[in-house]
Amino acid sequence: MRERVKRVANELGWSPDAELAKQMSLVRNTLNPTNLPNLALIVHKSSAQLRHEFAPREQFEGAKEYASRMGYGVDVFNLIDSPLSVSRLHGILRARGIQGVVYIATLEPEIPLEYLEMGHDFSCAVAGVRYPEEPFHVAISDWVTAARMAVQNLLEAGFKRPGFILPEGVDKPLGWGYGAGVHAGMMDVKLKNRLPILYTGATESWIPEYEYERCVAWIQENKPDVIVSTDGEHIPIILSKVAGRRKPIPYYSLDWESDLAGSGGVNLRHRKVGRGAVDLVIAQLHRGESGIPSVQMALQIEGVWQTRDSVGVSEDEAVLQR
Repeated sequence: MRERVKRVANELGWSPDAELAKQMSLVRNTLNPTNLPNLALIVHKSSAQLRHEFAPREQFEGAKEYASRMGYGVDVFNLIDSPLSVSRLHGILRARGIQGVVYIATLEPEIPLEYLEMGHDFSCAVAGVRYPEEPFHVAISDWVTAARMAVQNLLEAGFKRPGFILPEGVDKPLGWGYGAGVHAGMMDVKLKNRLPILYTGATESWIPEYEYERCVAWIQENKPDVIVSTDGEHIPIILSKVAGRRKPIPYYSLDWESDLAGSGGVNLRHRKVGRGAVDLVIAQLHRGESGIPSVQMALQIEGVWQTRDSVGVSEDEAVLQR
């Protein structure tokens, strides 16, 4: 019936009143007598993994905090900690009056397709990673700009031969976004100093131990004066194995968190990615939309360059300084 009404409205040339839709949404929320939650966050990563893994944890916390601040009740469903069948989860969402769903997507493990298909019945968005099989609206980091930003800031800092070591299990699922940004940024590097990207592993999202020797050989052959990667945990181990250096090679991250090693890098602002996914769902609720959109929107959150010296500077202040 909803689709028939939309079709007739389009034939008549009717267009919605955006301000009226906003007010009606506020009225519906205010008159909700049972105060039921109306947004669900669906996570496919255990609580222990979330505590250990920076990006999904930040996206999850950002989405939950922002939804609450906007006046929406939030229910969390962790498919690892508390497994539910698709039909059971769908029934719970309906019974609790939930209208919108935010999936906190991760590279590993991926959310099973059948749980994504359930989102067709709700206003829905994905945070973190695209799922081509289910093209919901997505909020993602701007990986291309992040890599270009890294090259530009390192050149401004006086480095001349930046070397990038990237796990293939990270960049491939992201559509080679980091690699594209590196190649774009390298256009500002003198031709003799442009180094090829070293991709490691096959499916791992980190640099596996069996690749350490190849990484060391690549560094000794290409002689970068700074190393950039997404793996802040294993790069220091690799750099400690590089012989014949008078001083250590600095390391910067494409997904920097101050708790890990490194001099700095790109803060991808994952909390704002989670917030962006909630915004996409709220907009659909205001418009009365659900399911797979006719045109997928990707809300890309630009990162900000930060160093150890700017740890106390807020993300927004860092953007203004840049």
